[in-house]
This record gives sequence, structure tokens and C-alpha cells, in this order.
Amino acid sequence: MTRSGKMLRICVALMAAASLQACAADNSPKAEKPAASADQPAVQSANVQPKKVEVKWNTEIFNNTSGKTMIKCVTTPNQNHMSFAIVSSKGTVIIAEPNRLNYSNGLLHADVITSSINNHDHRDGGIIKANPEARVSEWTAESFTVKDVKVTGIPASYTNELVKTESPSEVIYLYEVDGLRIAYTGALGQDELTAEQLKQLGRIDVLIQYFNDAPTWHIQKETAVHVISQLKAPIVLASEYNKEAAAFIMDGLQAGELKEQDVLLVDKEDITSITSPEYIYLK
Repeated sequence: MTRSGKMLRICVALMAAASLQACAADNSPKAEKPAASADQPAVQSANVQPKKVEVKWNTEIFNNTSGKTMIKCVTTPNQNHMSFAIVSSKGTVIIAEPNRLNYSNGLLHADVITSSINNHDHRDGGIIKANPEARVSEWTAESFTVKDVKVTGIPASYTNELVKTESPSEVIYLYEVDGLRIAYTGALGQDELTAEQLKQLGRIDVLIQYFNDAPTWHIQKETAVHVISQLKAPIVLASEYNKEAAAFIMDGLQAGELKEQDVLLVDKEDITSITSPEYIYLK
């Protein structure tokens, strides 16, 4: 056999050996990757939990240790000055006419929420969502008790039309707190209160009444003078404060100073000691 023939046979033998080795490797058992279980997803990112959003509550604003009823404005500064909080001596919180509330230091707790009329600027859906257990009354003639406070809705009118007792367009809310009778006339549009309304309201110790003039929305400074004169409350708190309207109202009542202060703390003893009506603007 020639030398070239021998070399060809060697090459063929080497190629055959390499092929057999490759086949053996392909047929050998291989370690399989374990399948992902239901408790352990294959994609690691699926195990990432969403971040919990911490809800911040304003726990200081309604802290009442005075032993008296506390009333303060809770509207965002420089807004419509309509929303008031009435806090009993035991800490029960009423928020009346919630709108543009001041959440700068956290959400506000409420046990009772009332709105006198179905207008966007007399209600705040956010406060209702934040307090799902609160008793909510919106322009409804009803009476109910929550803890140590009683609330009564008295039918009224947003205009000077006849009051519809079954489906009133506006409601005056009367709050009985710590022996005090506090009334908020809301968006009252009547020229004056009716005999029936005066009967239901009875004695009023603190009246919250708008000091504004917006005839387009049935808010008239003349009405404020009439209502304040009719109810003769020892303390009158100005809501929806407007400087020019306030001057007209104070002049019409022949009243003196409209005092400014941050909060009102009052009890029955304070009321009995008042000899002439006090007019207050809660900042």
C-alpha cells in the first residue's frame, strides 16, 4: 500500500471515532432546569410587592381638652370661608358645609358631615370618602343622634320661593351639642325665616350666618340682617366673609365690632353671661 493510501485510512478512522464520541455525548442524560412552582414564579420581578401608601391624619386640629364646645373654620386660608368644625367636649366632630378643606397637615376626621344644598361649593366628596363611617346628611330634613350630639335638618329654600317640606332645595342644620343649640343657615335664599322655621329652631345660642352678598346665587346681605334679627343669637359667627357685605350687615344690625379670633370655645355658662350679641369672624 502506498504511503498516501495509509494516510487516507488513518484520516477516515479518526473521523469515525469523532462521530461516535459526539453521538455518545448527545445520548447521555442531562440535568434539567427545575420548573417554576405556583408558589415561586419563574419571573423574579413578579415577587415585588406594591408600596403601601401611608395615610396622614391631622390628629391635632380637633383635640379638644377645654371642657367646652369648640368651633373653628377648616376652610383652606383665603378661600370661601364656608366650612366649620364643631367639636363637642367629648371629642365628637361635626363638619358643616365641607368645601376646600384645609388638608395641609393631613386628612380630617369627622363623625358627622352636613351640607345644606346640592351645590359643588357646599360639599366635599373627599371628606366623605376619608370617613366612611361618618353619618352624612346632605340637604335632608331629618333628625338623628351620633354619640353625644343631635342633628336636625329643617326644610328651607335656596330662593325666595315657597319652602317644600318634603323635598327642600336647602336645609338649615341645627346642632345640639353640650346643651348648646347651634344653627347654620347655609345657603339660605329666603328673605326671612318663616314662623314654622322659627318654631323648629327655637332658642339659638350660636348662629353661623353668611356675611356675603351674591344675588346671582340668592345670597343677599339683607337676608343676613333679617335672619340675625329674627333669631337673636348671643353669638353670631360670620361665614363666607366679604368685607363690604359685612360692613352693611353690621350697620344694619347697629352692631359694634366684628371680632377676629382663631377658635371659639363656649359653654352654657358663657352664653348666659353675654349681655349683648357678639359677632365673630373665625380666621
